[in-house]
Amino acid sequence: MVLKMNFKEIFLAKYLVILFFSVKGSLGKLAKVSAILSESVLLNISSPVNEKIDEVKWSKEGHMIAKLINSSIVYYANKEKYCLFGNGTLKIEQLVQQDSGNYTAEVYHSDGTQSETKNIVLSFVERVPQPLLTWDCTRKQLKLTCEVKQDPKPVSQIIHYDDKSLKLIKEWKSPNGSWNVEYQGTKNASGKYTCTVSNGLTSKSDIRYIKCTGLDLLLILCIAGGAVVFVIILVLLIYCIRRKRMEHYEEEDDDEEMPVQIFPVEDGMKQRELPPPPGRAPQRQPRQPQRPPPQSQPQAQQLAAPPRPRPRTQQRPPNRIKERT
Repeated sequence: MVLKMNFKEIFLAKYLVILFFSVKGSLGKLAKVSAILSESVLLNISSPVNEKIDEVKWSKEGHMIAKLINSSIVYYANKEKYCLFGNGTLKIEQLVQQDSGNYTAEVYHSDGTQSETKNIVLSFVERVPQPLLTWDCTRKQLKLTCEVKQDPKPVSQIIHYDDKSLKLIKEWKSPNGSWNVEYQGTKNASGKYTCTVSNGLTSKSDIRYIKCTGLDLLLILCIAGGAVVFVIILVLLIYCIRRKRMEHYEEEDDDEEMPVQIFPVEDGMKQRELPPPPGRAPQRQPRQPQRPPPQSQPQAQQLAAPPRPRPRTQQRPPNRIKERT
């Protein structure tokens, strides 16, 4: 008798434990569902689709939405917003931010006993924007950056090269609110690269065909800068040479435009004395005052003097001619 009682107690204890955990599992189910704004979402119960449901009640934050009883549907909220199917699935149309929250589904058997209670937390995500893939080819390695402007942070940002994931270098958030991930590619590798951004529900990609020539961008800038400096120096040199030539021409023009100074000619220099005739002693003439020494030859050449008068020849007397004969 004692053994029977112990067996019954043990069997009852096991049954209660199993029932407790089954009820706890049915009542403690909490599901998280993410949906996209401006679209629709389906909230399902855990019962199979082909199983007949006698009664289902859907509520949000304690407010009744719709009820299904023996294939009859009764709506307590906007019928255009909610749609309840015969298998207990609730559909919500045109989602907005106010539709987020806790939804509860209560399932009952035909005898009125509750078989399941399911809690669903509905949240929203926005569609990921179009990512932007940029790259930097250097002589050492290829760096690729995938940028996407989204808040909150997207679930994943991955760059592929020929369907192979590259090595992630770093991840950061820029001041303008965009998320950036930097990957390292093959050295000087040219080909098709894909940047894929996903938030779990939506995903977008940016495909680029990258061709690396192997020439460093810094080297290109240095060459361009050197060429610019060379051109500037060449222009300055030509300008200085032309300026010197112009100054030289201006000095020559100033020398040619200097006024010519004309000095008066003395009376004694106007006529040239003839030598005295032979046979007679030369008559002594009064001594003329000495004239100043002539100016230096370079200055005399620069000063233009007027033409001197030609002296007149004196006729010899006839008696001189007779004497000679």
